[in-house]
Amino acid sequence: MDQSLDSLVARIVAAARVTPEDVMALRPLVWRDGMVGAAEAESIFAINNNAKKNCPQWVDFFVEAISVFLVEQADPKGYIDTVKADWLIAQIGKDGVMETRAELLLLVAILERAQNVADTLKAYAIAQVERTVVTGEGPTRIGAAPRTGMIDEAEVALLRRVLYAPASAGGTIISEDETRALFRIKDATLGANNAPGWQALFVQLVGNHFMAHPTAAQVTPERAAALDAFMRDTIPNVGRFLTQMEETFLHPSTLLKDAAKIGIDNSDAAIAADRAITTDEANWLKAQIAADGQIDPLEKALLAFIIDESGPLPVALEPLALRA
Repeated sequence: MDQSLDSLVARIVAAARVTPEDVMALRPLVWRDGMVGAAEAESIFAINNNAKKNCPQWVDFFVEAISVFLVEQADPKGYIDTVKADWLIAQIGKDGVMETRAELLLLVAILERAQNVADTLKAYAIAQVERTVVTGEGPTRIGAAPRTGMIDEAEVALLRRVLYAPASAGGTIISEDETRALFRIKDATLGANNAPGWQALFVQLVGNHFMAHPTAAQVTPERAAALDAFMRDTIPNVGRFLTQMEETFLHPSTLLKDAAKIGIDNSDAAIAADRAITTDEANWLKAQIAADGQIDPLEKALLAFIIDESGPLPVALEPLALRA
């Protein structure tokens, strides 16, 4: 890293604040060769972690630089693997707590820009919302009076963006772990003066887990890396080209495995099958609803939504429907 950048970073850290002039000075040094390197990224985080007062220009610069570094300069591009996810989480906070609005916006930007991210990063994002509603502290509550056990519009919007981001589970499907987190958030905020949109979002997201049909398949980071390596091989040998393509991507066993793993069947029968609630799904949902011995208003709304969208409930859920 250039010594002039070292000096500038040290001065900003010592001042514990970032001014618009600082951002103007940082930009050409960080982007000097059109790339943001690992050393530059760590320096940017050092500023963010130590500066107590930041100008709006800093937030934009911080999100832009780090998201480009992680999403667009990795190999293969567009993917956040476990190593990069762990690095980002460590940079955000050694105690696992996100404290600044800039970090929150960065996390959302990465989820929205990346094609696929490690499950650990998605879980971390949801955990920040859960922590905020339980403790009343977090980047969405900065400057506000402490309010524990409630979810406000900022958290509702954050959950919507995170769970419907392209890098979330296919961009269209809510995973079981994400659904469990939604139930925990729901239980932690029951009876509170929650945001008006919370109940609708909870019902939509949980209903999505049980009834949504995938519309696109995600390519794993490993598969994308293989494709990138293949496309970079520019040896002008047509025979080798065709042989390698067949062995790497078109071998029948590979195609069958991929079809079983990420293939998408958009037939009416497949869509109807996904929409129907299976016995295993009904038993899982029953356990979630019955955990506290009552059926709360959000769970009642969820059961009504499932009946409207999927038809009569499986036998396992019928007693709950009668109580609702």
